[in-house]
Amino acid sequence: MQTPNLNGERYCVTFTDEKSGRLSVCLLHTKDGALTAFQAYRARAERASGKKIKSLRSDGGGEYINSRFKNYLEMNGIQHKVSPSYSPSQNGLAERMNRTIMDSARCILEDSKLGNIFWGHAVLRAAHIHNRVPSHGHEVLSPLEYWSGKAPGIGHLRVFGSTAWVHIPKERRQKLDQKSLKGILVGYEEDAGSRVYRVYNPVTTRLLLSRDVIFDVSREEHRKELSQTTIG
Repeated sequence: MQTPNLNGERYCVTFTDEKSGRLSVCLLHTKDGALTAFQAYRARAERASGKKIKSLRSDGGGEYINSRFKNYLEMNGIQHKVSPSYSPSQNGLAERMNRTIMDSARCILEDSKLGNIFWGHAVLRAAHIHNRVPSHGHEVLSPLEYWSGKAPGIGHLRVFGSTAWVHIPKERRQKLDQKSLKGILVGYEEDAGSRVYRVYNPVTTRLLLSRDVIFDVSREEHRKELSQTTIG
């Protein structure tokens, strides 16, 4: 991306399970982080499914075609299927998924009126939604339900860019201090559970993680505040 994400990432790598359509996204500072991202994805996927990854299909990008990646796949018995140059149709599942996620991310950013500096969080949000949307290709099951056999909860979903109030624990404040901080919802902390929210604090320009969040249902108030504050 021409604009770095809030935490400095400029790239994202996506891993799609061919059977279920379940998507995993990792934000990267540099392309050479693709191997580390795949190793982490493999560990999570194999532990969750109880099955081994048999093959990886990718394009011929240098982040995949290098000695470190080749040696890792060979040592773990994973077949590497590389699509020919200038033949994106040979890796159609990944190409279509990337286009779908990026289109969704652009819509999310436009609707929220947040700047491109939040592109990474918009991509993660798009993947979060994709994994929970029913698919006609999987007997009207969502990728997560097809993957795990359990219907995912959606009660935690809120509008990206909504005004959010994060509760401050009493251990971190004095008697006359505010009990909550005002921020902007920019996603969910997947590794900590879907009900842990990522909230951007425009004053400190930092992200907060919390389960104790109250959301402002008024989008008009939020849009008015954004028009008066430059973010990014």
